[in-house]
Amino acid sequence: MNKFILLLVICMMAVLLSAEAGVLGLDFGWTRARSIGTLEKQDFTLLSSEYDQAILEPGADSRIDHIELFFDQFDDTLTGWSIAFQPADDFDVETYAVSQVIAIHDVFDFLDNGLYTWDLDDYSEIYAGYDPGREFFWVEYTLKYIYQPDEYDYLYRLFSE
Repeated sequence: MNKFILLLVICMMAVLLSAEAGVLGLDFGWTRARSIGTLEKQDFTLLSSEYDQAILEPGADSRIDHIELFFDQFDDTLTGWSIAFQPADDFDVETYAVSQVIAIHDVFDFLDNGLYTWDLDDYSEIYAGYDPGREFFWVEYTLKYIYQPDEYDYLYRLFSE
C-alpha cells in the first residue's frame, strides 16, 4: 500500500512536469471549432468530424492513442470527450492515466468493477477504466444528463460484467 502511494505521488509529480499533463485544456460547452483547434495546437490531427463526434490522434511519442470529442446535436457544443490510452508491456497505463486526472481533479471513487469515477460537480463527471477487451484504458469526461449507458457502451459493459 505504501509503495502504491509513493508511486502515485511520484506519478503526480511527473504528470505536473509532463507535456501532456492537463494540457488538453478542454471544457464543456465549447464550440466544435474551439475544441478541435485547442487539440490541433497540441499536435493532434483531426481524423474525422461528423454529426455529433470528432476523432483526433496525437503526434509522435504520446501515450494517448486517440481522443473522441462529443457534441450536442442541437447547438454543436462540447458535451464530453474520451481519451484512449493504449496499454504497453513496459508501461503502467492505468497509473499514468489516473494520476493525470488526480493531478487536476483530486480524489476519486473506485468501484468494485475496476472503474474509477470523479464527481466534478452537479453536472459533470469522469469515468476511467479498461474496455472489456482491455484494448484501451479510457478516461471519459461526460455531462451527467448526457451519459445514458446502453449495450454498446464500454462503461455499460464494465458495469454489467
